[in-house]
Amino acid sequence: MHILSRHILTHFPLLMLLLTLGACSSDNGDGPQPESRQTAIAFAPKVGDEATRAGITYAGNDINTLNKSGFGVFCYYSGASNYSSATAPAAESVVMNNVKVSRPDGSTENWQYDPKRFWPSAGNKLSFFAYAPYMGEASVKTGAVPKTTYSSDGVNGNKMELTSYVDNGVYYPAINYYATATLADQNDLLWGTDDRGVPFANADIAKYPNGYIYFQMCHALARLQLYITSTEDYSSNPIGSVPDGWQYEKSGYETRLLVKSVTIGNQYGQGTLVLNNTENFTPRWVNKTGTDGTAGKWLTFDLTSNLNTAINVNVNDDNLANDWGTHTGVTKDTTNLLTNNLGVLVIPKVRADLGSGDTDMKHTTVTVVSQRVTLWTNNTTREKVIRRGDEITRTATLADGQDLLGGHSYRVNLNIKAKYLELTLLVQPWTLDETVFTDVNKPVTITVPNNGKLNWPHTENYDIDDRDSLSKGLVYINSHHATGTFQITAPQGATWTASLVPVKGNDNAFVFTDDQGNIIGTPSGEVGTGDDHMGRIYLRAANLTTSVENRALLRFYVKTAGGQTAIVRNLVPENNGKFTEYQIVQRINQ
Repeated sequence: MHILSRHILTHFPLLMLLLTLGACSSDNGDGPQPESRQTAIAFAPKVGDEATRAGITYAGNDINTLNKSGFGVFCYYSGASNYSSATAPAAESVVMNNVKVSRPDGSTENWQYDPKRFWPSAGNKLSFFAYAPYMGEASVKTGAVPKTTYSSDGVNGNKMELTSYVDNGVYYPAINYYATATLADQNDLLWGTDDRGVPFANADIAKYPNGYIYFQMCHALARLQLYITSTEDYSSNPIGSVPDGWQYEKSGYETRLLVKSVTIGNQYGQGTLVLNNTENFTPRWVNKTGTDGTAGKWLTFDLTSNLNTAINVNVNDDNLANDWGTHTGVTKDTTNLLTNNLGVLVIPKVRADLGSGDTDMKHTTVTVVSQRVTLWTNNTTREKVIRRGDEITRTATLADGQDLLGGHSYRVNLNIKAKYLELTLLVQPWTLDETVFTDVNKPVTITVPNNGKLNWPHTENYDIDDRDSLSKGLVYINSHHATGTFQITAPQGATWTASLVPVKGNDNAFVFTDDQGNIIGTPSGEVGTGDDHMGRIYLRAANLTTSVENRALLRFYVKTAGGQTAIVRNLVPENNGKFTEYQIVQRINQ
C-alpha cells in the first residue's frame, strides 16, 4: 500500500482520499488522457521574480541540492466540471499523486518526471497542486529521502508530513510543517500557483497548447534577518581596575559591548499549509499551534550558536584576547547579528492570531543578553587581561499591527539604547530582480519617462544641503526636510513603495513624513500616467544632531497586480551608469 495512504488511514474522515491517493492507476500514469497522447504535461517552475529553468533557488540551498530534491505535484481530473465544485475525486480521476518532478545533476534540461502523463481533450479540466522540497513516498512517515537532503522526521531538517485538508467537502493536498529552532536544519517550504498567485485549478489544454504548466513557486514561511546597533559609547567606561603592579597609559585599555545570547520568542511550533490558497500569493495556513500541538507552549528560537564572530562574547578569555581584532562588538554601525547573514524561518503570524489569555499566542519578542568586556594591555610587556562586566538582558516586543506574513522577508533592526532594546521591522522582497515576470518568456519592464525621473525641488520648507552632490547620487540633509517627485507609468495596475535601507551609521537615521512633517511608515502610490499618478515622498533626519555620518539607500519597489515585486533601477536621471539609486546622507554635526 502507498505510504501516503497508510498515513491518511489514521484519519477516518479522510478515508475517501485514501482510496483516491493510493490508486495504482495514478502511480502508473494510466489516468485520463487522450488516445493519441500527443501532448504531454510539462513543467517549468519559477520562484519569486526569477525564472528557474535552471533550478529552484531559495535560501540555504544550491542548485544541485534542489535538482535532487525536486518538487511534488498532485493533479486531478474533473472532466468538464470545476474541481472546486467536485466531490472528492474518484480513484480514476487522480492523474498525479505526489509525483516527483526534478532534473538530473548538473543538467540544463527541462524538469522531468516519469512516466509521462498527458493532457485530456479540450473542454476537460486538470487541477494542479505543487510543493517543494519533494518528500518521497517513504519520507511521509520514515524520513527516508534520496541523498538524505530532506527529511520528515527532523533528523536532517524540519519534520514535514504529507496530509490533506477538507474544505466544503473537497479534498486538497496539504503539508504538516513542524518548525525547528536549529537554524542549520531549517528547510524552506514552497507551494505552487499560477502567475496570478492563485491555485492552478481547472486548466484546459486549449489555454496551454504547448502543454507546459508554469508554476510560480511561492515562499510559504516568513523570514527574519537580524541586525544590531548601539547608540552608546563604551570605550571610556572600562570594566575592572588596573591589575596590581601594572603600569598603563590611558590608551592601554579597550572596552566593547559583545552579545551573550539572542532569542526570538512566541512563535508557532507547527501548522498545516494547504496547497489550495484562497488569497493571491498568500499561503493558506491552518491549525497553527505551539510545540507538540500544545497551545501556550510556543516555540523559542535560540540563536546563540549562530552569533556573528564580530559580536560573540562566548569564547574563553585567552581566545578573546588573542582574537580581539575580530571581536569589534556592537557599535553605531549596523552589524549582521548572525553568521553568514542567516535568516530565521517562522510560520506566519498576524495580529488576528493574538489573544489575551495565558495560553493564547503573544506578540513576537526578541531578547538580547549582552556583556561589556575590557581588554587591558600592559604597554611594556604587551601582556593582556580580559575583564568582563555584568550580563544585561534586554527584551523588545513587536508592536501592534506588525504582521509576519508568509512570503515576506523582514529586516529586524535591533538598537541597544542604555537599558532598553528598540525593535523595528523593514519589509523587503524575498528575492529581487530588475525585471518582473508574468511568464517565464514574457518580461514586463518598469517604465519611467524622462520627465518622470526623481527630482528634488526646492520649496520654502523643503530643501537639501548640497545640490552639486546630486550628480554623484548623494542627497545631503541635516536640519532640512527634503521632498522628491517622480512618476512611474508602467506596468499598469502596479503600486510603488519607497524604503530606506541603512548603509552606514545608525539604522534609523532617517524617516519618511507626510507633507505636514508627521512621521509615517512606508510611502506608496499607484503606477500610471497623468497628473493624478505623480509620486511624491517627504523625508528628514530622525535627529537634528549626529556624532556619526549616517547613510541610507533610497530604494523604490514596484509590485504588480499579480503580487510580483522588483526594484526600480531607472528612476534616477541619466548619469553614465555611475549609480542607480540615491543615497540619503547626514553629516556629522556634533
